[in-house]
Amino acid sequence: MKTEEGCEMYIDIHRLKQQGFSKSKIAKMLGISRPTVIKYLNMSAEEFEKEMLSRRQRKKKPDIYREEIITWLKQHPDMTAAQVFDRLEEKYRKLAFNEPTLRNYVRSIREEYNILKEPIIRQYEAVEDPPLGKQMQVDFALDEFNLEEQQTLSRQQFNQLKELSWLEKGFNLIFLGAPGVGKSHISIGLGIEAINSGYKVRFISMADLIHTLKTQEISSISRNSIKRIVDSDLVIIDDLMFMAMEKNEANLFFQLVNKLYGQTSIIITSNKGPEDWGELLGDPAITTAILDRLVHKCEIINIYDKDSYRMKHRQRIFTD
Repeated sequence: MKTEEGCEMYIDIHRLKQQGFSKSKIAKMLGISRPTVIKYLNMSAEEFEKEMLSRRQRKKKPDIYREEIITWLKQHPDMTAAQVFDRLEEKYRKLAFNEPTLRNYVRSIREEYNILKEPIIRQYEAVEDPPLGKQMQVDFALDEFNLEEQQTLSRQQFNQLKELSWLEKGFNLIFLGAPGVGKSHISIGLGIEAINSGYKVRFISMADLIHTLKTQEISSISRNSIKRIVDSDLVIIDDLMFMAMEKNEANLFFQLVNKLYGQTSIIITSNKGPEDWGELLGDPAITTAILDRLVHKCEIINIYDKDSYRMKHRQRIFTD
């Protein structure tokens, strides 16, 4: 809190109290906590002045990076506090403060040195965002999926998946099959249906997920991404067998699955069945633990098709 804001609050608290308002009412009117109201009411003017002086002289945790931050902001006035935080994290790894603390610190530096963000001149016109759930590629909508191209799902089963009763009950889905048979199409389509029904959905490839898990200790972007995944109702993980994992990567994946277990439904696509996942995860114990949580409430759907959809409907140069 700035000194000027603190002075105004102190005056307002005492003024409202003299007008007969209760402590709880004052707190509500000023948007502060009741203990803060009580603290300021019990302070004399002299005590309050000493408090404000102490705050001005108190060192702040980001002070050790002050000159560096000032240099960055002067060189790049449009740099956000989040970007400053990420750059500090990448350079110094462990910071003794969080992003909101730095945000206030950067704001005070901007005001002190009059470093204003440069306005971005738009060279294009804004367009209205599509409705929620319509922002993914339209080709992946379930209505675009041709059931006749595969021999596994019946129309009744397909509609049952589309109704999302499995999501309400906390079931997981594992789609297996060769490349191009429609595993990702169905998964993304179900994700769109879930978004349209008010669920929070995250889609991520296995390769991106492993990278995010490995960098969450040093990147706030990765940490926030993992937080959004954990807070989701449905997480879609695409291409599980895309790459083999090291043991520490498999362990990070297990920790995430363990966090999601019982609270978030998971859809996984893979070109190999669970019996072959040990080859990917590299550790029998971790593989067993992951499968135990995934298949506890799960439907495994193996999509059979002689040729991939992309092969059957590929565009050609030569005509027959």
